[in-house]
Amino acid sequence: MKHKTIKSSLLLCLIILGIQACKMGPNYSRPDLNVDVDWDSTAVKGDQVAQIKWWDLYQDSLLESYISEALKENYNLRVAAAKIQELQAFRKTTKSALFPQIGVNTFAEGEAGHNAATGVTKNNEKYRGIGTLSWELDLWGKIRRQVEAANAEYLGTYEAYRSMSISLVAEVAKTYFSLQDIDNRLRITRRTLIARQEAQRIAELRFKGGLVSEIEYQQATVELAQTKSLIPELERQVKINTNELAILLGRPPQELARSNSISDQPVVPAIPVGLSSELLERRPDIRQAEDQLVAANAQIGAAKADYFPNLTLTGKFGYQSPSLNNFVANGFNYWEYIGDITAPLFSAGRIKGNVEAKKAQYNQVLNQYKQTVNVALKEVSDGLVTFQKTAQTRDAQTELLTASQEYLRLAQLQYLNGIVNYLDVLDAQRRLFEAEISESAAIKEQLVSMVDLYKALGGGWDGQSMQPEIVPKEMSDSKQK
Repeated sequence: MKHKTIKSSLLLCLIILGIQACKMGPNYSRPDLNVDVDWDSTAVKGDQVAQIKWWDLYQDSLLESYISEALKENYNLRVAAAKIQELQAFRKTTKSALFPQIGVNTFAEGEAGHNAATGVTKNNEKYRGIGTLSWELDLWGKIRRQVEAANAEYLGTYEAYRSMSISLVAEVAKTYFSLQDIDNRLRITRRTLIARQEAQRIAELRFKGGLVSEIEYQQATVELAQTKSLIPELERQVKINTNELAILLGRPPQELARSNSISDQPVVPAIPVGLSSELLERRPDIRQAEDQLVAANAQIGAAKADYFPNLTLTGKFGYQSPSLNNFVANGFNYWEYIGDITAPLFSAGRIKGNVEAKKAQYNQVLNQYKQTVNVALKEVSDGLVTFQKTAQTRDAQTELLTASQEYLRLAQLQYLNGIVNYLDVLDAQRRLFEAEISESAAIKEQLVSMVDLYKALGGGWDGQSMQPEIVPKEMSDSKQK
């Protein structure tokens, strides 16, 4: 008889375990996407761009230190890290429902009475200690689907952190380059201002000496005033961009050092693009969108599980005794067990409506995922052509600057020899000033295009260099779809 009981118990356990292996709803599989884009023929293919670290791309020691500081101190990034902690805790809470919940309940009661007629006094005491166990058997995989969704949502916040980290690196670099460009334009303008002050002084002397007409003197004065009017606006832009960089670093507004001239900033000749399909694994915003899709898919299964019965096992075991000193010896055993089965018979369409809602949510997330992929492909395509064309623009601006310098040299020489009038000199000065300003802007645009392309390709992430310490390695490595 004893052997039959054991066999029956083992058989029941095997049946329960077998049923718990079932999970309602579809298992996730990555949607088919048309990502085989033929990049521009001049694009560099080969190694993944992720193999180029941001400190190799931005070869400026001060900029590197600013980026490192931003990755540690930026407050928005800290918010994203705290969000990971929140979802990590929620994931643990969801997973705990798979296991039995064990607790304890203690109870003490006492009463006393005295009969005045008989003189009898009664004291009744009762003590009880009970252990409790409750376990909702996941027969149809509802809880496991919820855990699957919680894991995906957690990984989504991790990818959001990655995305924000890459964006932060890009923003620090772009703000730094913009600040260097403004610094350079301010230097050019101040240098031009000194030259025009000298030109205006000479024009005044020549006018007073009767060598030139007053109009040439007034033209020099106008050019001087125009140049002088540009300086306050450039100084304002320096302050605003400096404050913006300080905020990115997690600092209050303050002065910040800059190293090198913008023209000394190195530009990589080419960035390896790799295959377009690699973006699915490399860009964190795409990975985050897919995590959201995994979570939405799992929620369909969790909703479908409500169609089926729910089995909860509860049990109690303990002692009850009239004496606290000899609680176990003088007490008696107290135990009970309950198997609670609830099954939906009529829900007025509630379960069906919930399943349909989860399917609709999945379709929404699916289309968002596809849109994210298409936008990523567009950003890479835009980045490639911009990176190529800004290099050509910079070369053309450099040629223009060289020609403008020669034009001014010849104009000044011919003016001193009386061959041309002062208008030609002013025109040459104006063209040189514009060429210097334009070249500075072209250099900045080329540097920014390098940053944008690098970001669009999902570069700068090797899985560890910007990983927050709160992310378990096994979770960060579990992105194999």
